[in-house]
Amino acid sequence: MKIIYLTGPITGNQTDWTWRAEATEKIEFFGGEVIDPLDGVDPGDLDKEGLWVRGDMVPTETAEGDSCSIEEADIVFANIEYRPTCRDSIGTWWELGEANRQDKVIIIRSTLDFVMFHPFPRAFAHTLTRHWDEAIEAIKVLIEGE
Repeated sequence: MKIIYLTGPITGNQTDWTWRAEATEKIEFFGGEVIDPLDGVDPGDLDKEGLWVRGDMVPTETAEGDSCSIEEADIVFANIEYRPTCRDSIGTWWELGEANRQDKVIIIRSTLDFVMFHPFPRAFAHTLTRHWDEAIEAIKVLIEGE
């Protein structure tokens, strides 16, 4: 069974949960397993910058745990629909770098030109697309190709 790690901006924006729920439903339908760092976190638990959870600063153990989760995963799926206005999405970029370092399959779906045209995503992503359906299809093909 293929394991897919979900990454993308994490703020108090409901979008962060919506796409993850949709991706999880599809991936599990295809026979894959999902690791979602937002599993068990409600939108109201986070501040608008995604740096405080339930009034406490997100602990550094979170980053260490995410790195271990990426190691466990076969595929890292990044959905980058927006650029947070409050800060850059450092965690997303760090996780993509970690996925590349660990030689994971990287699938990036983004609607943003600065992601689509940047040399790093173009060089290291297995799939780089603006379209949700293309990203999901790429994941499906990898799961079914086991």
